Amino acid sequence: MRISPRLQVVYDNLLEGHDVWDVCCDHGFLGGAAYESRRFANIYFVDQVASIINRVKVTFETYVFKTDNPSKAFFFAESGEQIKTIVTGNLCIAGVGAHVINDILCGLAKNEKLAAQRIILGPHRDEEKLEKMLAVNELLSQYKMSAKKEMQENGRNRIFFILDRV
Repeated sequence: MRISPRLQVVYDNLLEGHDVWDVCCDHGFLGGAAYESRRFANIYFVDQVASIINRVKVTFETYVFKTDNPSKAFFFAESGEQIKTIVTGNLCIAGVGAHVINDILCGLAKNEKLAAQRIILGPHRDEEKLEKMLAVNELLSQYKMSAKKEMQENGRNRIFFILDRV
């Protein structure tokens, strides 16, 4: 599965052998690439829009799914902050704004569902606001910013934040 250069940055920073949570998954390309690679445990596709998850599931079952793959795929039509399963491994949220990302992280932390080893964030806008929100968010005190990656996309500088559990 081919992914965009922006999603490639996220993919290249995943912790191998761990779960991958593709939250606000849109077309499911990141999770699909992780599944196809056979380098990750469980792949979780999450989006609050049920029709998006249904479309991702059909596409996945038609073009990506392989019965001999040790990775398992799961599909959740719910908002990221309402995830009912404990989030482990890699939590990836990209392509949405800073406030949405912050709301998801706060919701998971408040509900005691955030146990990811790595969080990879690729805000669509308001990168500086997100960085400030992360710095003062006491709910995320068990995470430390381990890297900040930048790339150019369509003449715009994109920033990615990588947080690791301490």
